[in-house]
Amino acid sequence: MKKAAFLFLLFAEIAKGQSLTFQQPIAQVCPDKDGNFLVLLNNGSIKKYSPDGMLQASCKIKGITSLDASVASRIFYYKKKKKKIGWLTPGLEFLEEREVSDLNALAPGLACPASVREWWVTDLASRRVRRISMATDAVRVEFPLPENFDGKKMVYNNQYLFLCGRNSTLLYDFLGHFIKEFEGGDVNFLGEEFYFLQNHKLKFCNVYSSEEREIPIDSDCSSVIFLENKILELFP
Repeated sequence: MKKAAFLFLLFAEIAKGQSLTFQQPIAQVCPDKDGNFLVLLNNGSIKKYSPDGMLQASCKIKGITSLDASVASRIFYYKKKKKKIGWLTPGLEFLEEREVSDLNALAPGLACPASVREWWVTDLASRRVRRISMATDAVRVEFPLPENFDGKKMVYNNQYLFLCGRNSTLLYDFLGHFIKEFEGGDVNFLGEEFYFLQNHKLKFCNVYSSEEREIPIDSDCSSVIFLENKILELFP
C-alpha cells in the first residue's frame, strides 16, 4: 500500500489489493449500522459504499462539517458555519434541515445525534454542552464544557457521550455526568469497545470494564475503521 503521490489524491483501502481513489480531500469517513460506510469530501460530496466498496448512493450538499450515521433510519449532518443541522435518508435523499437556535447554541462548535428525537451540541460562547429536543428545542441535559477542551469530534454511542480532543477523549453518561478521560482523540466503535490509532498501534478500550488491548498496524495509514468483516485504512 502506497501513499498518494499528490496532495489532493487520497486512498481508502477496503481490503488488500482493493482501493478507492478520490480527487478531493476526504473530510470524514463513518460507518453505518448495516456495515456500509459514508465518505464526505471537502467539496460537500457524500458517497455511500457497501462493505465491498460498491457505490450505493451519492449526493452533494455544500457547507457540511460532519456526518453521523449512528441512527439506523436516518443520517445526521451538521453545517457549522451556517448553524444548521439536517437529516438524510439511508439512500442520501434529503429529509429536513433546520437552523440551530441561538437559545440552544449562540456559537455552535460540535454536533451529533442522540436519537431521532434529540441531538447534542457544544456552545463555544457559553462553554456548555446541551442535549436538545428535535420537536421543541427544549434543553434536556446541560453541563459545562471543560475549559481547555480542544474539540475535534463528538459522538454518542451506547448511551455514552464522547468528547474527542486532539490527544484525549472525555466520556460522559447520557445525563451529562463525567465518567473518565481516555487517551486518543479520534475514536471509533466496535461493539462495546472504542478504538483509536496511536503510534502505529490500534488501541481498544471496553466502555464498561475499561479493559484495554492493542494490535500493531504496519502501514502508514492515518486512520483505521472496522466494518463487518473488513478493515478500512485511510491514507493522507
